Amino acid sequence: MLRLPPLRARVHAGESANDVRSLRSASLLDIRTGRSYRSAMTGRVKRAYLWTLKNTLNRLALRLARSGRGPFALVRHVGRKSGKTFETPIILARVPDGFVAELTYGTDVNWYRNIVAAGQCEVVWRGRDYAIDRMDPLPAEAGIRAYGGARAFVLRMLHRHEFRLLHEAPGRPASPMGPSSEAAT
Repeated sequence: MLRLPPLRARVHAGESANDVRSLRSASLLDIRTGRSYRSAMTGRVKRAYLWTLKNTLNRLALRLARSGRGPFALVRHVGRKSGKTFETPIILARVPDGFVAELTYGTDVNWYRNIVAAGQCEVVWRGRDYAIDRMDPLPAEAGIRAYGGARAFVLRMLHRHEFRLLHEAPGRPASPMGPSSEAAT
């Protein structure tokens, strides 16, 4: 549970208690850690949310992606610290150069950071493996257009703006990273 220092302890010379109360809506700093109380709470909530996704929804999405049914694809990547192979289910749009990924949770997720570190990955889309040799930023409008139809409408309504092009390696089959691995976020 988040504990704030007592109100009177935060009133400094020349400040009234009302001034300090108005700071409750701003980012207050924890003197001991230098972190804002708001960011500490947000970090905990985000970690709990991502853990829940990894251990519930991702397991179902992995099954769907492996079967080649449903909207999911698998991204196989090697952990930058562990060296293990991971499979992460994501929704991709197929384009002539490869695939478009919408970064729902931003760039601070393991699958994205692992691919950036390795410079390559594999995509399993509709039962076929594709070697990916790089990942490039993509303008929001081009990313939304790649999804098309109802998906594009939803992406616009949700104000999504971070997209990446997973560039398919020309004439290179996917290397055998291994079909079994761990789910990752």
